[in-house]
Amino acid sequence: MNNYRDTPRPIEQYIEKLLEPANNKGANHDPGIIQTGFDEIDEMFEGFKPGELILIAARPSMGKSLFIHNILANQKPDKKLRAVYIAGTRSGLRIAEELLSSKSGIQKNRIAKRDFNSAETQSFQSARIELQDMELYIHECLSISEKDIYAMSIRAKKEKEINLLIINNLQSVNLEYASAPTSENAEAIVADLKLLAVLLDIPVVVLSNIDRYLEERIEKRPTEHDIRRTIGSLNDIDTVFLIYRDHVYNEDSQDAGCAEVTRLSKDSRLNSSIFRFKFDPSIAKYTPSQDSGY
Repeated sequence: MNNYRDTPRPIEQYIEKLLEPANNKGANHDPGIIQTGFDEIDEMFEGFKPGELILIAARPSMGKSLFIHNILANQKPDKKLRAVYIAGTRSGLRIAEELLSSKSGIQKNRIAKRDFNSAETQSFQSARIELQDMELYIHECLSISEKDIYAMSIRAKKEKEINLLIINNLQSVNLEYASAPTSENAEAIVADLKLLAVLLDIPVVVLSNIDRYLEERIEKRPTEHDIRRTIGSLNDIDTVFLIYRDHVYNEDSQDAGCAEVTRLSKDSRLNSSIFRFKFDPSIAKYTPSQDSGY
C-alpha cells in the first residue's frame, strides 16, 4: 500500500499537536477525537482518536449498525464531522432512516410513511437539518477490496479532509489475492486498516460479525476469545466494543429491551468495562441505563 505521509515531518510538529488540547482554551478534548456522545463511555476512554482502529463486533441482529448510527447522530454540529461510511450490505436509504429516527425520536416506520404530528414535524425538520449539515459520505457496495478502500480514503482525505472512516462490515472487505474469507485474511485486512488509520491520522471504525461458534455454547455473551477466533490477532486493534442482547437468545430474559456494550482496550484487555443501554430498535436508539459503566 502507498504511504500517504510521503514527506518526513519535524518532531516540533508532533510536539505542537500533542499540546494542542492544552493550548486551546475552552476545549475539553483533542479536536481530532471523535466522541461517541455517550457520556459514560467518553469519560472512560475519551472517544475515537486519530490513528486508532476501533472494532465493533457482535453476532448478526445484535445492533452493531444501530450503535455506530447512534454515535453519528450524537455528533454536535460545531464539531464538524467529515466521514466516509462504506456501507457494505446496508442501504444508504436505511442508514438515513435510522439516523433520522435516532436523532428525532420518531419511529422508523412512521418516517417512511411521513406520518408526523405537528410537534414531531418540528423534531424531524431539526434532525434533518443537523444531519444534512453533517459531511457524511455513504458508499453503497456489497463488497469492496482493500485497494479500493485505500484509494477512496486517501482521495477523501485530500479532497474533503475527512476525520473518520467507517467500514460496515469487515466481512465485506476482500483481499484481491484471497480465494475465500478466512481468519488469516481477516487478520491481514485488519493490519492494513490499522496502517491506513495511522497514515491518514484519523480513526477507522470497523464493524464485524462474530464467528457462529458461540451459538453452540450455553453462555452466548461474546468474549475476546470469540474475536480472536473470528479475526485472529488483536494486536492492531486499539479498542473493541462487543454488543450483546440477551433477549435475542432468551425470550423470557429479564433484560428484554436492553443491550450490553463491553469495551476491551488494547492497554488493558483484562480490565473490560460494561455499559448497559436501553435498546429500542423502533426508533434506532441506544439510551444509557442508570447502572451503565462498570
